[in-house]
Amino acid sequence: MVTPTFYNVLVPDDAGNESFYRAISDEVGLPTIVYNVVPQNEISPQLFTRLLDIEHIAGVKQSVGGIMAMYDMRLTAPEAKVYAATDEMLFSCFELGADGAISAVLSLLPAECRRLWDAAQAGDHQAGQALQDKIFPIWKVVRGPQFPARVKAALATLGRDLGESRSPSSPVPEVVRTALESALAPLRDLD
Repeated sequence: MVTPTFYNVLVPDDAGNESFYRAISDEVGLPTIVYNVVPQNEISPQLFTRLLDIEHIAGVKQSVGGIMAMYDMRLTAPEAKVYAATDEMLFSCFELGADGAISAVLSLLPAECRRLWDAAQAGDHQAGQALQDKIFPIWKVVRGPQFPARVKAALATLGRDLGESRSPSSPVPEVVRTALESALAPLRDLD
């Protein structure tokens, strides 16, 4: 998975982005997913369709722009693998045709995310929407500043302590830990 360059003064145009991904394909020779996450250098659906002509481009992780951007990518490049990364709206992304997800919420709530996928594949909108509605308030607390540290703190709340995040992240404040504990409490009702 390769992120476009993101230095404000080095943002390439479409031709530069295409050259960047072609060079990676030529040198690495492995399937590559475009990690479309940089607001200053967003890969448009039109550019992505051009990138699909590069031998090893295997799909896109659509992060920047939320669910609307994922749907635009899906409609513009129907032949491509489009992976959702809108953590709090995965079921909606699946219903709109995402080929799967590459997303932090999968690490935090793997069983629940699998149920979202299964509900979408079965056409069970009611079950999928109900589960997404339970995940949404959890994710509102998890997202935000110090995101990797917040995910680790949420995992620790669920009994999967991975330790603290490395610098430059700092420990999650106690007020956030308390909010995470409160937000994650309803998980016992998901089964």
